[in-house]
Amino acid sequence: MVAKQQKQETKFILLVALVQGLALLLMHNWMTGLNDAGASHQLIFPLYAVIVSLPLSLMMLANQPRQLLFKLALGFSFVVACCAAYVGYASYAKGLASYMYAGVYWNLGVCIFVSWFIALAFFEHFCQYQHWFNRYEALFDFSWRNAVKVIVASIFVGLFWGALELFFALFKVLGIPFFDEIFNTRYFIYPATTVAFGLGLSLYTAKEEALSEFKRAILQVLGWLLPLVSLILLAFIITLPFKGLSTLWGTGYATGLMLGLLGLSVFLLNTAFQDGRQIHYPAWLLKLTNAGLLTMPIYSLLCIYAVYLRVHQHGWTSDRVWAACLVAMMAICSVGYAFAAIKSFNVQHGWMQLTKTINVYAALVLIAMLILINSPVLNPTRIGVQSQVARLLNGEVKVDKFDYDYLRFKGGVYGNDELGEMLSNKQHPELKNYAQAALDATNQSYYSRPVK
Repeated sequence: MVAKQQKQETKFILLVALVQGLALLLMHNWMTGLNDAGASHQLIFPLYAVIVSLPLSLMMLANQPRQLLFKLALGFSFVVACCAAYVGYASYAKGLASYMYAGVYWNLGVCIFVSWFIALAFFEHFCQYQHWFNRYEALFDFSWRNAVKVIVASIFVGLFWGALELFFALFKVLGIPFFDEIFNTRYFIYPATTVAFGLGLSLYTAKEEALSEFKRAILQVLGWLLPLVSLILLAFIITLPFKGLSTLWGTGYATGLMLGLLGLSVFLLNTAFQDGRQIHYPAWLLKLTNAGLLTMPIYSLLCIYAVYLRVHQHGWTSDRVWAACLVAMMAICSVGYAFAAIKSFNVQHGWMQLTKTINVYAALVLIAMLILINSPVLNPTRIGVQSQVARLLNGEVKVDKFDYDYLRFKGGVYGNDELGEMLSNKQHPELKNYAQAALDATNQSYYSRPVK
């Protein structure tokens, strides 16, 4: 019975993977016929969002009830499609080459993947228990199992293409380029890659028990790095007063380093805590770890202050909005973990049990934040353009010192609309030449502002 069910799941996964590959191929063929793909971003982005997210959800949760699974997967894909359509609209600037949108593709792709991966565990939990998050142990297991599934399938795809490329190369050496010419085309690449990924997922299902033990062993090993990171957290905070904040800000990249340290701490804490059956540290090591976790809010405050200083001095940009959102998420986790550490400072059994509640709500907040950031509410492009233009019109930045490149190349539709309004701004007629030069530019590398 189990073997029959696995066989049916494999067939379902491979069918969905094939459909996904063919859909991606059709998208590619359509886009190659467009003269200005950027003008169609508000259609291209949501189509890609659905073509990628919907089949992946169906393949990853192929063992769940089909009717409920389709509803959840369609609901999520609809939300990300709406966000993608808005991002496609907001990012467009007439006359720019497609490579100028690389940052937009990357940001949107990461947001969709992260929100999809987090939501997937909640979907699976709901399918099994008819509740979104009342069993943290199940959520933890689903999350890490899904991570292993994606990694295993990705490795399988890499090895699949590595073997094929070796096959093609060997025949080319013999003077037979036929296989390379036929199979290294998009008509084979798209369906073959998605089917190989689906096959990798189905192979994981067949060997899930063995891979689950491997996953738990890896978590146990990584969990022992948490005390080391806690020691680093403590050592830096103790040393900082002797060096001062000026030394810290003088580096120009201290905020990124602190955020990286906080992110590593969050990751390692969860590998150590796992689903509540944490690693059994000695009592003194638990106290050291708790002490390190108590310093996390201090790091968050330093990061918040750094972002505040930058915004106060130079206004918002899209990068600073992204940074502020990341800092906000780290602050939520930091304060929560510090509170949990206080509660469990003298507790060896049941260590950091508040982590369960903190992680669940932090995950939900992160999904909401990623949706809002790709909507008009918290769109970084809109906020950055409005802030910079306000500084210009208020006289905080001189006309000949203003970065018109930012509006043209990073401001999307909002920035280019502002440049268009500057052409007819009667209160500030001196902006016209600068705005026109920016609108005429098609390549940021060779653009220079006109001399007043």
